[in-house]
Amino acid sequence: MEPSLPAGDQLGEERWVRSEDCVRPIFRFLKALLRLGYASRELSWTVVTERSQLVLKHDVVNPAHAGIHGFMGSAAKEFGGWDIRLIDVDDRLLVQMEDLFTVSLDSQGETWAYRNREWYRQRLIPVQSCEPSACLYRQNGVYVVIGGAGGIGEAWTEHMIRTYQAQVIWVGRRSKDEWIQDKLDRLAALGPEPLYIEADASKHTDLQRAYEQIKQRHTHIHGVIHSAIVLADQSLINMEEDRFNQVYSAKADVCVQMASVFEQETLDFVLFFSSIQSFARAPGQSNYSAGCTFKDAFAQSLSQEWSCPVKIVNWSYWGSFGIVVSKEYQERMAQAGVGSIEPSEAMRTLDILLGSPLNQLVLMKTTSQATRETNDAKEQVTVYPESSGVNLQNLRNNYKLGDQKKLQLIH
Repeated sequence: MEPSLPAGDQLGEERWVRSEDCVRPIFRFLKALLRLGYASRELSWTVVTERSQLVLKHDVVNPAHAGIHGFMGSAAKEFGGWDIRLIDVDDRLLVQMEDLFTVSLDSQGETWAYRNREWYRQRLIPVQSCEPSACLYRQNGVYVVIGGAGGIGEAWTEHMIRTYQAQVIWVGRRSKDEWIQDKLDRLAALGPEPLYIEADASKHTDLQRAYEQIKQRHTHIHGVIHSAIVLADQSLINMEEDRFNQVYSAKADVCVQMASVFEQETLDFVLFFSSIQSFARAPGQSNYSAGCTFKDAFAQSLSQEWSCPVKIVNWSYWGSFGIVVSKEYQERMAQAGVGSIEPSEAMRTLDILLGSPLNQLVLMKTTSQATRETNDAKEQVTVYPESSGVNLQNLRNNYKLGDQKKLQLIH
């Protein structure tokens, strides 16, 4: 059971500056068990966190322990003899110990949440949407993309330059070499050339210096995008702590520093590029899954603190852009029944996300019925534009008496 943390009623670097330490002890403990031979033994875990998941509308999220859910979810799939309960509670002092053990052990590493003496489980539900009713992008806007030189950041930048003549600033750890300059030259032919600033956004001094450079050029920044990623897949039995930290830091530490550096800006939006691994928690990706579940929870917490919209998109597989374009990975995805996201589809999804009341969307293309059935097809979310004139009374008339809870949600 992870120790309680103070309620998150003030945002700032101090609140999560040791966020990585909340996952590292679990990593070390698990590695110690593996050294003792527990990889091949039967083992049952019950892991409890407090307020790390957004379940009910008024939950106050503290993301510091959220990475544990991704980490342990991936571990559950790596070791066939391990069964794991992953539980998040609203106040562990109010939870009876026997209540925690009413949840069945699980080999898939999915999270349960306990709120007001009721159990909740996360599910993906298909979304149908009309045309976006609003757009948060603006012509000639100024946008900062952390990790922008990566494939997805580049695709987004191209869309923004073509469509909005946007001025995009990329912040990245890599020196501006020929590979990056070629990207900048290609995009410059379409409109305003992106600016590249070398900085490690996981370090406060680096990102603060980059921010000051941007402000010397631009009075206003209109949006910030967290697109940083490091992939270094490896089984936990072989993974060293440095490798874990390298991947986790690109997600978690960048979140913390981004909030600290940009909190005084009057932004139109903040956008977090996350991954389907927040939910899939694949074996061999415990470091990445931990970073993604932290990132999602951090964004949810930020949305409760900041006045601008804070949105999350969980990408599935990009086959033509991004960090996993190898033939080997393409074959793996094809066997799993997962299709490649193309840039036009991704930009359309972002338009829907930014122009709707939804705070989070998953984009995943499926090529097999078995993959489609992993989602909950019994329910569907439909997003209507505000001006659609939907008649709530007609909706009520079409529902049965047993659907009163759904009617309350619609209202």
